[in-house]
Amino acid sequence: MAGKDVVVVIEHWAGEIDGSSLQLLGKGRDLADALGSELVAAVLGDQVEPLVAALQTRGLDRIVTVMDARLHYYNGDTYAHVLARLVGQLQPALVLTGYTLVGMELAPALAARLGAPLLTNGVDIDLRDGQVVVTRPLFGGIYQARVAIEAAGPAVVTIQKGAFPVRDVAPRSARVEAMPAALEGLQERCRVIEVTEQAAGALDITKADILVGVGRGVGEAAKIPLCHSLAEALGAGVCCTRPMVDLGWMPVEMQVGTSGKTVVPNVFLALGISGASQFSVGMKDSRLIIAINKDPGAPIFQVAHCGVVADMFSLLPLLTQEAAKLGR
Repeated sequence: MAGKDVVVVIEHWAGEIDGSSLQLLGKGRDLADALGSELVAAVLGDQVEPLVAALQTRGLDRIVTVMDARLHYYNGDTYAHVLARLVGQLQPALVLTGYTLVGMELAPALAARLGAPLLTNGVDIDLRDGQVVVTRPLFGGIYQARVAIEAAGPAVVTIQKGAFPVRDVAPRSARVEAMPAALEGLQERCRVIEVTEQAAGALDITKADILVGVGRGVGEAAKIPLCHSLAEALGAGVCCTRPMVDLGWMPVEMQVGTSGKTVVPNVFLALGISGASQFSVGMKDSRLIIAINKDPGAPIFQVAHCGVVADMFSLLPLLTQEAAKLGR
């Protein structure tokens, strides 16, 4: 590899660092130590000084900022252009970003500009016999492949949100370096017109103490109210898998997983959820996971603490009645 440093691209919104970036900083510290190199944060945006202050407690050696009004909102063209220039100057061994909606677009664009290898949707990354090895799921999480990076230059890797815990790292006195955006002459093919946020008062599933998760095993949209009835009896929130959103049966705000939200409730009740890795990574750190599925081989049972092999609709009325008796 041309260099040894590890660069983590910091994803942020409204002055808050995304959880995917925080988890990568802990893992990035381990990789940088194993490589005998530095851990570097790349922060793009407009007036990112508060983010820099927050990053000073995250075990970084360097923080490189690029500030410009045109970077206020994420834009794939603009961010890829700026980040390619930054990585070209730093020449690190690795560029890490989350396998998020932003990372899914940004990482391929960055790798294409750099002519660098790209590994996406990773669930683990470590150093083995001097080589960086990324573990990624295959066939919906049924298998896992370990892929070694052998390229001489920087490699771009995206990691699933929730793959690692966010952990405290001994703070270091990180050097802060500013780089110009150098956007003169860049022709943007798209621009952000408007950003709308979830309506005030809507349930934030990331803060729920108990969650009832609904999967494709529900069979039809008409049966979803039965799951809501159980959630109401439990005093729980309701969330879902991506297929439920794709079918138009439930709103995207309820989606859990790599392309949704990461949740860590005290109790997660999975109803008719097969448990593909793209979903499980978003809830596997829940304190107690209870799964009901009629397929005994469903992957959800690999992460569940308690599993019931049954038709969930034979149990839902009984569970709802018992929960109502508890007076929650």
